[in-house]
Amino acid sequence: MNEVEDSLSFILSSQLTLDEIHDISLSRKGKARDGTPLTDEEYAFKLFEEENATAVESLRIAHSLQRAIDADQAILRDISIDELAAVHLIRPYNEGYILGHWGVLG
Repeated sequence: MNEVEDSLSFILSSQLTLDEIHDISLSRKGKARDGTPLTDEEYAFKLFEEENATAVESLRIAHSLQRAIDADQAILRDISIDELAAVHLIRPYNEGYILGHWGVLG
């Protein structure tokens, strides 16, 4: 498996876990009175849900950014090539100006 497949598998696994947590939470609703403190189990369950939700969202953002970078890679390469070409074209003129070869300093 490559990194992308690993990440997608992790997203799927975490999303399925979130779905299960949601289903379990729905089945537990109403069993305790409002305002009563959470049991240790309920608190751990809540933290587990939050951790999984954060992981899923972070990986979704990372995949979105990677897709954007992949889509723009050719454009970014062309821009870099154009910038390098411009630097090489301008450098002799800058050096000449600095050294006074253009009649400015000499």
